[in-house]
Amino acid sequence: MVAGQERRGFTLLVCGKVVRAMVSFESLNMLLALYFNVELSNVLLNGRVEYNVKLFGSQEVKEAKGTDIIRDAIQAIQFQNGVKRFESTQPGAKLQKVDLQINVDGVTIVDSKTKVALHCCPLQKISFCADDKQDKRIFSFITRSQSDPEKHQCFVFLSDKMAEQITLTVGEAFDLAYKVFVLRKRIAELEAENQVLSERLAEAVRANKAPQVSLLDTPALPSTPMPSGPPPGIVHNVGNHVT
Repeated sequence: MVAGQERRGFTLLVCGKVVRAMVSFESLNMLLALYFNVELSNVLLNGRVEYNVKLFGSQEVKEAKGTDIIRDAIQAIQFQNGVKRFESTQPGAKLQKVDLQINVDGVTIVDSKTKVALHCCPLQKISFCADDKQDKRIFSFITRSQSDPEKHQCFVFLSDKMAEQITLTVGEAFDLAYKVFVLRKRIAELEAENQVLSERLAEAVRANKAPQVSLLDTPALPSTPMPSGPPPGIVHNVGNHVT
C-alpha cells in the first residue's frame, strides 16, 4: 500500500453475496470501474442504456464529421429555436423531452411522453459524436439522413450535465459492435472451413467404401500339365569318319 493511503472496510454485494472487504479508496474505485464497465457492456449487448434529455434540435450538415460542423449546426439550431419562440403563440415554449436509447444496434430517439420512436439511427450510419467541453449539457451526433443517404443530419441534445457520459456510452457501443462484428466474421470463417473439411471427409469415406481389386481376390489360373521333357530328336546317320 502506498504511504498515506487509507484502508477502510466496505460492504460489497458481489454475485448476490454480501462481502466485507478492507480496501483503499483507489482500489475500490478500480474495482467499481471494472465492474461497471463489464455491466455496461452486458447492458449494451443484451438491452439498452437510456438517458433522459431534451431535443435541442436537428440540422442538415455538409460534412460527416468535425467539431466545427457541430458548432455551426448548434448555432443554426439556436437561430431556428429563436425564430420558433418568436412565432409561437405560447411564450417560453419548452424543448421536447426525449429518451436516448443506446445499444450495439444504434441510437433511438424516443418521445418521453408518448414513447413513440422519433428517429432510429443505426451505429453504422453514425459518423461522429461529441460533447461540448465548455457546456457540459450539450451532446451531439451526426448520422446519415434517413431520407437521403447522401445527406447528413446533426442531432443536438441538452442533458443534465451528462453529455460526456453519453459520449462515452456511445463510444463503448461502437467498440462492442466492432468486437461482435469481428467475432461473427471469425465464426463464419470457421463454419466455412468446417464445411470444407466435412465435405473432404465424406469424399474420403466414400472412396474407402468403393470396391477395389486385390491380388488375393483374383481367380485361380487353369492348371496346365508340365511337359515330361523335350521330344525325342531325329538321328540322321551320315556315316562315321575315322581319321
